Amino acid sequence: MGAGKQWYSRENIEKHFVKHAKDTYVNGKTISEYCNQASSQLKTVRGQHVVGTLTTGYTPNVYKFYYNNKYIMVIGTATDPSGGIISFGGGTGSNIQD
Repeated sequence: MGAGKQWYSRENIEKHFVKHAKDTYVNGKTISEYCNQASSQLKTVRGQHVVGTLTTGYTPNVYKFYYNNKYIMVIGTATDPSGGIISFGGGTGSNIQD
């Protein structure tokens, strides 16, 4: 995935890379690696038909999809994560956050 192609914005990628790249189960060393992991997670939640949970925040219609100790937040619906990626991270317990 080219940086920004599926993400909401380049600025958003950079912000969330800094915040989540070292999360347990993510460990992205570069923005490109982090983006590839996020893209893979999005493909997985779509393929596994994971149902998302509506989140509240600045961007409307954002759903959080948890799978395999990671989460991805995407614009769309609970069953259709079809919009831009907002955030991607992972871990357990308190490490899983927006």
